[in-house]
Amino acid sequence: MTIQSLRYIVAVAEAGSITEAAKKLHISQPSLSAAVKEAEREVGFKVFHINIKKIRTFSYAEGPKEYGLE
Repeated sequence: MTIQSLRYIVAVAEAGSITEAAKKLHISQPSLSAAVKEAEREVGFKVFHINIKKIRTFSYAEGPKEYGLE
């Protein structure tokens, strides 16, 4: 996993939306979604729980922000 992948994950967690995070990162929403899915595949677990209204991190995914990987 790259530092960029971690930044993407943090941006999505902070924005609460892949679409909003993509706007802030100036990348397309499909590209960001693919990057997040690839990062989740690499670590072997889902980082986000996504439903129709919002996105949230699973409790074990709270670490990145705590460790300054923003």
